[in-house]
Amino acid sequence: MAEIGGITVKELLNPRSKAVRDSGADLQEITPAETAALVLKNPRALYRPLLTDGAKLVRGFRQEEMEALLGKG
Repeated sequence: MAEIGGITVKELLNPRSKAVRDSGADLQEITPAETAALVLKNPRALYRPLLTDGAKLVRGFRQEEMEALLGKG
């Protein structure tokens, strides 16, 4: 999923999420394995929604980007 968006796996984590804040994870230093463990423990650590058409990725609620991806904008 991250590869589709041209981002790193850790950039799928929402730093404003309570799950991320409570984890105490240093998002500057978190490894892909630590990211996976955090998401497995608490999926709410991810941006929501994640929307893709297989070529592009929209993280979080960004109405204009979502509409453009869905062909409504």
